[in-house]
Amino acid sequence: MLRRFSLASALLVAGSIVASVAPAIAATASADLDVSGTVVANCTISTTAIAFAGYDPVTANKTSPLDVTGAVKTTCTKDAPVSITLNDGLNYDSGTRRLKTTVAGSDAFLSYSLYQDSGYSTAWGSTTSTDLDLTGTGLEVNSTVYGRSPGGQNASVANNYSDTVIATVNF
Repeated sequence: MLRRFSLASALLVAGSIVASVAPAIAATASADLDVSGTVVANCTISTTAIAFAGYDPVTANKTSPLDVTGAVKTTCTKDAPVSITLNDGLNYDSGTRRLKTTVAGSDAFLSYSLYQDSGYSTAWGSTTSTDLDLTGTGLEVNSTVYGRSPGGQNASVANNYSDTVIATVNF
């Protein structure tokens, strides 16, 4: 009986030595994991007001225009085609943008125009021929709006005048 136990113990010890020395056989499998992304075109827009402050119809602006600037600021996805339009404003009439007096019951107006250039030769509007075309940079772009109120206007009310123009970025 002692012999059987010794033989069984020897076989058990020999089997564990062989198992610890023999390499483990394992199988593996792999697959590709596709990863993708989409960049969307996007823009933000803000403005800096145009203020025709101090229009003087008697002396300074009797014959000379009042020129001022404002801005449209856009931040658009890099390389996105962009156009910026300015609508005609709330007081537009017969082809002219106009500021309207804030005096209740008065219909006094002061005309003005908006341009893309400091030479006041390229009008800025809301049509394909008058919009500003840009390419997005991913950074804020400050586009100057050149405002001109012509000289020689006989403003009938000395007070504040206003208009609201909608700036739109199309992308």
